[in-house]
Amino acid sequence: MLQTLTKQSYEERIFQFDFSGKMDSGATLASVVSVVSDGAGLTISSPSVSGTYVQAMFAGGNSGTTYKITAKVIDSDGQKLEMDGNLRVQDE
Repeated sequence: MLQTLTKQSYEERIFQFDFSGKMDSGATLASVVSVVSDGAGLTISSPSVSGTYVQAMFAGGNSGTTYKITAKVIDSDGQKLEMDGNLRVQDE
């Protein structure tokens, strides 16, 4: 299932991806290759890994826009993995 997070344009929020379902038992994430969006106006900073999770801080964005976020990682078994999610920016 595609994960979706909603934030307002002022907010700075952490978006987290759980790769546990894509890795072998006991594997962990070794490194982040990239965390990117498909549109302008959104700032992504501080990507990091912890166990089976990768997270980054998201700021800005244009209200009314849904951004596709793609996280690419390498796990402790050397597998290259990719996961997508949606970040909806909507001012109330």
